[in-house]
Amino acid sequence: MRPLFHSAIQAMQLSRGGVATGLIHVPYRYMHSPVEMVSLKDAEHCAQLLAEWICTLRSGMSFIP
Repeated sequence: MRPLFHSAIQAMQLSRGGVATGLIHVPYRYMHSPVEMVSLKDAEHCAQLLAEWICTLRSGMSFIP
């Protein structure tokens, strides 16, 4: 199955023995242009989501499926 979008994370995850990876995608417009835009509220919510997830991590957790 072909992924919906491509990122460098996929290459890291699939190379050699693989690496546990994760991705939070912030919605944006006009990528790679001088007027690339992102909602500050979306960026703040993504940062909050990541911070809350980090707080759930415990020593010895494994991310290998």
